[in-house]
Amino acid sequence: MPLLKVEDVFKTYLSSERETKVLHGVSLKLGEGESLSILGGSGVGKSTLLQIIGSLDQPTSGEVYFEGLNLTEKNDTELAKFRNESLGFVFQFHYLLGEFTAQENVAMPMRIAGFSKAESLEEASKLLEKLGLSHRLDYFPSSLSGGEQQRVAIARAIVMKPKLILADEPTGNLDKENSIIIRDTFNQIVDELGVGLIVVTHDRNFAKSFQRSKEMKEGRWSS
Repeated sequence: MPLLKVEDVFKTYLSSERETKVLHGVSLKLGEGESLSILGGSGVGKSTLLQIIGSLDQPTSGEVYFEGLNLTEKNDTELAKFRNESLGFVFQFHYLLGEFTAQENVAMPMRIAGFSKAESLEEASKLLEKLGLSHRLDYFPSSLSGGEQQRVAIARAIVMKPKLILADEPTGNLDKENSIIIRDTFNQIVDELGVGLIVVTHDRNFAKSFQRSKEMKEGRWSS
């Protein structure tokens, strides 16, 4: 059984003035410990697909299965629980909280989930050390480089030990050197933790860094 299965997903947005068709029958499978990049320019539907996979949006038709469970049949409460327990999100903007240190930012999901402060900070410290940031635990986001901020965001995304990481243009604001660091960080996490990874990007070189790559054009796979 695949970790993730997307079957014939369509997405149409309706407004009073027009109908916008974004996805046209997209399907894919992803196994445990497998990494996939989705390549494509702006507006081709790749971020919409990622949001549907992450249950942040619903398909107009089609189904999304996670470990055999049909996510399109779950209610909002069940989906919120699923996201908290099984998914980690990384975005183009790191969305770190400026008034908290790197360690505190990473610990935040555990604190929200009810873990003790001591246990949450200890797990955050271990992750930041694993990602080469043990010397930045007490730094605030404004004192970190762009690449360091994104690595902190990645640590925050995996602190709850998700089974799947979804990353939307994670290097969009980074230079080449920091993009390489983020690429290596993702591959390290997949190898060491055995999580699934889907990365959306417009960067062809970055897309080639993962086990599989698919290209999207006008809401469909190009091949």
